[in-house]
Amino acid sequence: MAIMTNNSHLTKDRLNVDIRGLREALQKVANAEERSLSSAARILIIEALSARGLRIEKADATQRITSDDTIHSLVERNLGRLKVVGIKNLKALANGEVLPIKTDFIKIATVLELTEAEMQELWQRTFVSLNECDTEAVLNGRS
Repeated sequence: MAIMTNNSHLTKDRLNVDIRGLREALQKVANAEERSLSSAARILIIEALSARGLRIEKADATQRITSDDTIHSLVERNLGRLKVVGIKNLKALANGEVLPIKTDFIKIATVLELTEAEMQELWQRTFVSLNECDTEAVLNGRS
């Protein structure tokens, strides 16, 4: 019989899961997305729950993605959280001056716990936004 202490405040949002028979596949996902095993498992659970129509609220309102967010606006809003993960040109990225390299985009996604679908939407929206800016610059003679 295991003796449980009252440390529920420490483990309230943690769960031990038997991944017998799943480790190899889970490790492939984690490696492909450059995430830790537990981060990949969390993202897969979020995606599975979303696929079942359940809305998952993220703990921190600043990291939620809005329908008009770009990579730049999301980075700007979460600058404090992203400073510690070693992203190149973070300030320029937040200001919309550069795009992230793949590894930096994955770091952003990991820290903000973005799903694969959110990553794709954010990337596409960023490029649509950049193309609109380029078109506007050409129309206004600023090319």
